[in-house]
Amino acid sequence: HPSILSIETEGPTQTDDFESQWITQSRTERKRPLRGSGITGKNQIITIIDSGLDINNKYFGPTSNSVFDRWDYSQRKVVKYDHSMGDKTEPKGGHGTMCAGAAAGKVAGTDNNANGVAEDAKLHIIDIQNGNGGLRMPNAYSIFESMHSTSGTPSRIASGSSSTAYKAYPFSCRFFDEVLHDMY
Repeated sequence: HPSILSIETEGPTQTDDFESQWITQSRTERKRPLRGSGITGKNQIITIIDSGLDINNKYFGPTSNSVFDRWDYSQRKVVKYDHSMGDKTEPKGGHGTMCAGAAAGKVAGTDNNANGVAEDAKLHIIDIQNGNGGLRMPNAYSIFESMHSTSGTPSRIASGSSSTAYKAYPFSCRFFDEVLHDMY
C-alpha cells in the first residue's frame, strides 16, 4: 500500500534494567568507567523519595525491620526507611523499588549487570505513597530533616522522580535549590 512507509517487529516490553550502569556512565554497552575508576558509591547514602521499597528484594535485602524506627548502618543496603508519609510497603512492581535499584541496587556477593550505578552506596528511603493511592509529598524541610536526623553519616544525595502539573520551575524546585545552595 503506498501509504505504508515501513513495517517492523518489536519484542514484548520487559521490565528489566540491565543497561542503567553503562548508559549513564558511557553510553557504550558494558563500559562502566566510573566503576572502573573505583567510583561505586562506597561510603555514600542516597535518599530515594518515591512510592516505597521492597526492602527484601534481592538487590536490597535482607533488611531488618529496625530501619523503620532508626538509622541502622549495619544493614547491607537500606539504613533508614522513613514512612511518616507512606505505609512501609511497596506496590508490586513499584516505581520506588525500580528507582532505588537503578541508583544503588546490588545483588549480594555478585557482579550483576542489573546492579545500580552507585552499587556500593546505601539507601535512605522516604516512602510517600499509602497503598495504591496518590503520593503525599513532604515539604523540603521535612526531607532535609529526615536526611540529616542522625548522629552518623547523613544522606547527601537525593532522588525524587515524581512530577507535578505546574510550571517548569515551580517554587518547590526553587526552594530545594536555594536550601542546597545556602547549606552546602
